[in-house]
Amino acid sequence: MIDERPGGGAEPGGTGQGTAACAPLATGDRSGSWLSLFQGMWLLTWRKKTVPGSLPALLASVFALPLFVLLVFDVEGTSGYYMLIGVYLRIILPFYALVSFGDLIRDEIQSNTLVFLTTRPLSRARLFLIKYLCLMAWIQLLMLAQGVFLWLAGCAHKIEAMGPLLPLLLTAQFLAVLVFGALSALMGLIHKRFLVLGVLYGLVVEIGIGQIPTNVNNLSMTRHLKILLGNHPIFHDAFQYDPTGTATSVLAILTAAVGFLGLGALLFSRLEFLRGDEMKK
Repeated sequence: MIDERPGGGAEPGGTGQGTAACAPLATGDRSGSWLSLFQGMWLLTWRKKTVPGSLPALLASVFALPLFVLLVFDVEGTSGYYMLIGVYLRIILPFYALVSFGDLIRDEIQSNTLVFLTTRPLSRARLFLIKYLCLMAWIQLLMLAQGVFLWLAGCAHKIEAMGPLLPLLLTAQFLAVLVFGALSALMGLIHKRFLVLGVLYGLVVEIGIGQIPTNVNNLSMTRHLKILLGNHPIFHDAFQYDPTGTATSVLAILTAAVGFLGLGALLFSRLEFLRGDEMKK
């Protein structure tokens, strides 16, 4: 249940920005088709992410790491660059997904706009999925640009075997954002301190269980990314990443993403969110 009482909407004397911001959803097909809902929510996402003052953060998310590699990082030959790529895909990118997707719903609660979204012709489960898909599309666009510039930075350093790296890097980061974004959105519903929850998960599952030499390590998504990277000669030869079972690992990541999204949609349909409780420290 969502707090849809009269007091749960825009506050008296407010600017009404919450209502105006959600207006695009009302212009879509009242049947609630996925396409019309996606179009409306994408417009909201675009406006929210491109508000005045957001440009520095956008530029930093795309260019910070490539510029670091190009101007600051001591590559130390081929191995240093590929080690950084591994850290980026297995640590930096999952944490970025946690920060980006963790407040998928809670951000709407704190800004007092969730009540307007839930009055649209869609269930709360569909609202959760549509918001995830729109944010996913936005983050994937940013990460696509960052991945290309990160690859170009490696080319500028004349790193070996850069040709086969680009498609592998883009594929791996696409899957990483997909699954860790879904998991982070679920964690954001479970508890408002999702950052703490995500860090604990990373330590226990991704680092701890992922290092256990039994089949239980299949629970680690970063292990599956490691298997995918093993298809590159440098990762295979220099870091002993074994590519055996690549197709299974890709399927495991996709299955996990769908599972996390399903749990998130179910949980959002069942939970009650009150803005007053959410704003408490």
